[in-house]
Amino acid sequence: MKTPLAFRTILALLGTIALAAVATAEEKSLLTPDGTLYHVQSGLYRSFEPQGTAAQPGDIVIRWDSLDQAGVALSGIIPGTDNGDPKDQFDLAYDSLSQTLVLVWNDKTQVITSIQFAVLQKGIWTPAQLIPSGMFSFAANPQLLITHQTVQDLDVNGNEYDTARSIISVTWWEGSIRPRARFAPIFVENGSIDLADIQIYDLPELVGSQTIATASGAIENPLYEIPTLQQDGLSSTILATFADLATGTLQVARITFPSDFRHVINPMHGRHVVVILGHNSAPILSAVPPNPTLLGIVVGSSYQPTVFWQSDPGSVHFASTDGTAWTDTRSLPLGRALSADAAVTLIRRMAIQN
Repeated sequence: MKTPLAFRTILALLGTIALAAVATAEEKSLLTPDGTLYHVQSGLYRSFEPQGTAAQPGDIVIRWDSLDQAGVALSGIIPGTDNGDPKDQFDLAYDSLSQTLVLVWNDKTQVITSIQFAVLQKGIWTPAQLIPSGMFSFAANPQLLITHQTVQDLDVNGNEYDTARSIISVTWWEGSIRPRARFAPIFVENGSIDLADIQIYDLPELVGSQTIATASGAIENPLYEIPTLQQDGLSSTILATFADLATGTLQVARITFPSDFRHVINPMHGRHVVVILGHNSAPILSAVPPNPTLLGIVVGSSYQPTVFWQSDPGSVHFASTDGTAWTDTRSLPLGRALSADAAVTLIRRMAIQN
């Protein structure tokens, strides 16, 4: 039986994407406060373990390595990554309070692109998935932020006490029939994570907007696809910045979490919910070109965003808003004295201090 041409074309395209993903393997490194260096990298299993039997030679896996200050080196394959799915867009974070390493990445199958994450605690990796809203959903650009919060609680005898907990916040873009930015807080209490108790929120709905259906290819501004997280000073409040398709605005939502559990907890509004302190909006910036090689957002004073991007090798551009209008596009020329990373650092510092 002959395979239809369109189907063969799709299969060939998927194979090309997979091979390209392997050729440009993703990797990320992180240094913890105790001096341990972690490194994660995707690639073919046979390239990491030529004689290994833990996966098929052609599986695309994620390998992790660590090196502590005593010179002890550990390595292995993260469980659940031994398959043929390309894996990219890594973000890596460490929670010193619970001594937890967190990795989030983009996992690409034939019908969905989902956000996967795994946590390393006491030498054991535990994988999980942030479930997409439906089939033919294409998630992208996951970002992690870990904050800490002091909560008031009661012991079994009714005595009050304070304790600290960690919140692992994850945001990402989900392209689907109703494309939108999404957000999931993961709570670490008493050193443990309940991966079965993860609530996923649509960011537009958290600020009173809605998700809307769009025609394929209707979203051209790349700002829609990069929701970002930023800590609000030294508090446990986070700033979630995202482009809202329904209103055509760039939103900055101030999100915190309940901290007083000295009274009876409402089952519908328990320990693991979000509290919206407020939000700011500005018209979405139209100056960002399609397919920039670098794109980011930083929130400064009065909770107003600055957007920076790079679309050519010679400069990094940026613009700021007061909530009603954007400044003209400004540029930092790059050269031997100023790299793109250094330019972004200067822009971030300028935005936060002004």
